[in-house]
Amino acid sequence: MEQLRFSAFWCGTIMFGSILLEQKMASSMTMLKLKRLCKFCEVESTSCTGTGSCMTNCSITSICPHPEDVCVSIWRKKDDNVTIDTRCHNPAHKLHGLVLEDYNNSKCEMRERNDMGSQFFICSCSEEECNDHLFFPPLASSMTMLKLKRLCKFCEVESTSCTGTGSCMTDCSITSICPHPEDVCVSIWRKKDDNVTIDTRCHNPAHKLHGLVLEDYNNSKCEMRERNDMGSQFSICSCSEEECNDHLFFPPLKKTYIQCYPLAGQSLTNQDENHRLMSTLLSIISTVL
Repeated sequence: MEQLRFSAFWCGTIMFGSILLEQKMASSMTMLKLKRLCKFCEVESTSCTGTGSCMTNCSITSICPHPEDVCVSIWRKKDDNVTIDTRCHNPAHKLHGLVLEDYNNSKCEMRERNDMGSQFFICSCSEEECNDHLFFPPLASSMTMLKLKRLCKFCEVESTSCTGTGSCMTDCSITSICPHPEDVCVSIWRKKDDNVTIDTRCHNPAHKLHGLVLEDYNNSKCEMRERNDMGSQFSICSCSEEECNDHLFFPPLKKTYIQCYPLAGQSLTNQDENHRLMSTLLSIISTVL
């Protein structure tokens, strides 16, 4: 009987220990499972164009250091420099000042972020190595972004035959894609002595140009406005349509009216003759101007 009690005791102990060991192993396995495998090459050059889908070609797969970490990829383009940054990151903390909102996704779906100093797309996801295959938004979104970069005439300062009256073409032979989405098209007409020039360019209206604020840049036409105290005859226009700074529209000439009074002793016939002569003179002056 005593031997039976002894066996039952040890049997219960072994069973209880087995249950504890199984629970501990399950807990350890759960912890290990939460430590994700992610691509982790940090910043590398890439052939990804920022459209459609592409692979990062990162050759390093890393076990993330913390169970909370998720996989992240960042695509950047600044001028001709295009890079991919792959890494692990805890979504409880900001990355480049951004909150990761889509980290529960199974795919790495790129989202564009503005005001990052370059073209900037970021994605996060929670599957194993999910930051290796990147999915960019449809091309329509990228085309909208490109459309915001305007086409403007951009010859800077050239001699011109524009007289500063009526309308004229700049005859600039260079059409440029403006470097920044905020840029608008600008033309400047100057005359100093016999030197007449046109300056065509892109410019961000948030910044002054020759000390002047661009006030009419939402126009579809380049309507010239004369500015004083510029050291020469100076007219400037800005507009937001494609190549709108090629066709310039100057304000109409101001009409001058001369009041004629009859000289003492003149007859009405002589007064009428004076009016006819004055009308002829004004016509000649208008033709010359």
